[in-house]
Amino acid sequence: MTELKLRQALTDLSHMAMNDALTGLPNRVYFRQQLTEACRRADVSGEKVVVGLMDLDRFKMINDTFGHLAGDHLLKDVARRLKEATSTSDTVARISGDEFVLLLTDVRSVADIDLVMKRLRDGFADPFLIEGQEVFVHWSLGLSVYPDDALEMDALLKHADAAMYRIKQAGGGHAAFQRQQDQRTTIQMERLTALHRALERDELQLYFQPVVQAESHAVVAHEALLRWVRPTGVVSPLDFIPLAETSGLIVPIGRWVLQQAINALKARRISRVSVNVSALEIRQPDFVEFLQWILTETGVEPRRIWLELTESSMLEPRFAPVLQDLHALGVRTALDDFGNGYSSLMALTSLPIELVKIDRSFTAPIGEVTPSGQRALEVVRGIVALATALGLPTVAEGIETPRQAALLSQVGCTFFQGYLFGRPQPLS
Repeated sequence: MTELKLRQALTDLSHMAMNDALTGLPNRVYFRQQLTEACRRADVSGEKVVVGLMDLDRFKMINDTFGHLAGDHLLKDVARRLKEATSTSDTVARISGDEFVLLLTDVRSVADIDLVMKRLRDGFADPFLIEGQEVFVHWSLGLSVYPDDALEMDALLKHADAAMYRIKQAGGGHAAFQRQQDQRTTIQMERLTALHRALERDELQLYFQPVVQAESHAVVAHEALLRWVRPTGVVSPLDFIPLAETSGLIVPIGRWVLQQAINALKARRISRVSVNVSALEIRQPDFVEFLQWILTETGVEPRRIWLELTESSMLEPRFAPVLQDLHALGVRTALDDFGNGYSSLMALTSLPIELVKIDRSFTAPIGEVTPSGQRALEVVRGIVALATALGLPTVAEGIETPRQAALLSQVGCTFFQGYLFGRPQPLS
């Protein structure tokens, strides 16, 4: 190999090591080098350096619709428009998938940032052409500023990521890092990463809380309740269940819960079980098929299972056939948290519901010698009367005192659930 060819080969290798093969943009390694140099110059000049983390909205849908080859062509076009919208002193890099990062230098004021954002919006105003079809591409962009938001490179990127996540949740566009809001977002993101690993690390556990017959207090069933036990402590369901919902992780986690709960039935450790099911789980086209597969594999009778569904799940029109399929399968359905929504009555009269669970917000004041306690009792009396007229049993949740149990028994509740009869705990 001649010296000239050797030099060319080394140049090519260097370029490959520092640039993204698909778009030709700098890669993560090159970007970090550029960011380090930009921050050093800013220390001398007193100017700002802006890091922008950009994610294309609904890019997966484009890939699924047109195929990955078309998706690759789109990424190349996006890279070109990003370069055109930024100045020659700025850096645009592709760091993974549909994620790009911007390095804006020579920034003296907010007006300079606003000008770049306008050029970006203008650059994406026209549609992209994919296989002869026009497609509009929207993005979410989070910004962090050196040295105002952070002095360390990783912290700058982390803050930009937090701001990007926040604006993506709000529907897209761009947002600057805001410490008070985005520190909470950063914690959520760290928790989301840990939640991805929770199943494989055996950190998720099922606890079971008894449901008792109102008159005899005999245990007739158990509700399966998910708990996340991390090495650092137990994470409240109020914190991680919404996170699982918004991220889509509720689907694999929900299937694990169903399988574990039905396995407990198979082992005869409990007689009946109720399991909470989210709307996102029901949206899966194979939800009924998956449940039927578990029942076939375990040989568990379907009528030993109650699926607890929220009102929003019950009332989505496209869910009606799924609920009918569950009913035909023999699995029972319960309306959870009755009274929290505005259209529970419609769900009661139009869908195959076999049980009504009265929300604890109604039962909690009962037993108090106050007007609110008396009003709550009358509301529950009305709910029970309505359910009874429709031939539906009721479960009063959140029962903690003998007085609550006595009063709710008088108004006709069928079943009770709450700390008075047992806290959620693992099966021994």
